[in-house]
Parts: sequence; structure tokens; C-alpha cells
Amino acid sequence: MKTKIKTYSGRMVAIFIAMLFAAVLAIASLGKIAKADSPTNDRAFNSDYDRLFEDFDKTDDDLADTTYSTGSVGEKSYLSVTLPKADTGAPIYKQGGIFGIPDTLYITMRGTADLDDILLLVSPADATPDYQLAFSDLLDTVGDNLPALTGDWQTYEISFSETYDGITYDGTAVPVIGTEVQRLHIISTAGASGIVEIADIKFTTVEQPLGYYATQFLGSDDVQDAAKAASNITVYWAGSGGRIVKRVVSIGEDEILAVMNTDIPSGAYQYVYIDADDTTDISVMFKAVGSEDASAAFALAGENYAELPYEIDGILISNDGTTDVKINKIFFTSFETSTP
Repeated sequence: MKTKIKTYSGRMVAIFIAMLFAAVLAIASLGKIAKADSPTNDRAFNSDYDRLFEDFDKTDDDLADTTYSTGSVGEKSYLSVTLPKADTGAPIYKQGGIFGIPDTLYITMRGTADLDDILLLVSPADATPDYQLAFSDLLDTVGDNLPALTGDWQTYEISFSETYDGITYDGTAVPVIGTEVQRLHIISTAGASGIVEIADIKFTTVEQPLGYYATQFLGSDDVQDAAKAASNITVYWAGSGGRIVKRVVSIGEDEILAVMNTDIPSGAYQYVYIDADDTTDISVMFKAVGSEDASAAFALAGENYAELPYEIDGILISNDGTTDVKINKIFFTSFETSTP
């Protein structure tokens, strides 16, 4: 089933509809973008030289602010771990940092593993002592056990006051409740099997009753970098025995992807680069900065780049072929070694 972003501003919709209408009118006059000497089809985005326009690596709500598609925008990035792990010492997920004094822990998960085989470890320091409990023994905010993992995303609410009432850290008199947490691990038993996927981890604390994200697995393919990018707490380290699965955006036959962001114009960059798996049947249109009119449509005809006719802050990409096309990111570049 295709997932489509459906929440976007009325003005944004009007502009995209106007661009789409113009695309229909211009389809008969599609022309191939002329090659320049310096552009190449194997440009890898480099933040030192290029300007990222959209990489779709954000929450659905944030993506809806800039992006409209009649195709599939896929799922937000998430962590995926297959049990047993190749590295038996690697956790499902681990993070060290200043978590504060937890009230409720929210973990959005899905999968096939048994909750008896998944353990939550918390610790007040980056070393022992700690305390471990199977997810099947954790309690929600009304004192009930957590539901089994399924193929659908579920947000597990883990109440510290309900779960750790009267419990102290192993070998100490330090109570889990009311003590600052600096280490969080989600680990598996030796005989665990199945899949565990995590979309995000969020805490509410005494200091922050509205909560904060420990990680949303956004902003990087690296688990630690993603935690540092998404969290508004101090993060010492993070890791996993799994991998981050990134959002996959694709458009099929006669489908479009439109991106508009007035905060990221092309500036002095000369080209837009479409990082896609196949641009043979892809055509593009541009929206100039300060205008709601769209350019004529141009066929990329296998090229990954198009020369910009003027400064833009919007682009519409259409698929004129019959094969789905995956689009990874869109960025501005001049194919130079220094930013213009």
C-alpha cells in the first residue's frame, strides 16, 4: 500500500496544482536538458560544496510542510534489528546520556520477537549497577502489562512508578524511581529470535513533563549521529546491532513529486541534482523565487541534473514512464570545489 502525505497548506496545494496544470500543457514540448562540460551523473552530495534542498529524512508532519506527492513517500526512518544478531554482544539499542529522572518511557515498536526475550536495562551511570527487566514484565501507566509485538507500530508506555515500585539498582540501596538515568539499553536474551523495529524513543521526566526524544533515527545512517541530531539532551554515545532503514520516496507512472521550500532557495548554484535510481523518463519543472508560476517541463532523459534557468525554491518531478522511480534526495550544486 502506498503512503501519501495528505497534510499541507492551502497555498502550497494551489501552487502545486498550478505547476501540475502547466506540466500537462507543456508535456508536448519536452526537451532534453543540454549537457555542460563539468556536470556529471555521479555527483555525491557534499555539504561543504552543495546545498541540500530535500532528502525526505524527517517526520511525516515536517515533510508535509514542504512536500506533496501523488506517489509513495514511504515510512519515516526507523531502526531494524534481526535476532539473533550477528554480533551477539551488540544490543538492540543502547544510549548513554543525561536522561533526567524518568517518569514515563515511550518506545514506538513493531516486530515478531517475543517480549520475554527483549530486556530493558536502565542505569544511573555509565557502568554498573543497573537493573534489567523483560518487556513482558514492564507495566504501563495504569499498571497493565505491555501488548505483544505485531506488524503494526505500537507506542509502548512504560511507567517508572508502576514498573519499578520498591526496586533498587542491583547490589545497592539506590531506588530506580527518583534517580537520574544515564544509561538505557534494549537487549535480547541468548535464545531470542525474530525482528524488532523501533521508530522512536521518548521520555517524560520531572524536569520535562511534556517529554523529549532520546532518538528518532533521523538525520543520519549512523545510530549515534542520529541520536545526537534528534535529541535535545546530552548524548554520550549510542549504538545498535541493527541498521537504520531510511525513508523511500518513489513515483510511478504519471505520478508527481513536488517540493517547495522558500527557506532554501537555489541561490547562486547553477544546477539542481536529482539523486534517483533512474531518470530516463523523468521530467522536471521549476518555480522561481518570488513567483507562483512554473517553468516549462524539461525531460532529464537519463541525466541526474538540470541547469537552473533562474533562482528557484520549488521543483516538480513527474514520471512519464511505466516503472517506479526511487528518489533519494534533491540538492543544488555547481559541480565545483567551493560553494558559490
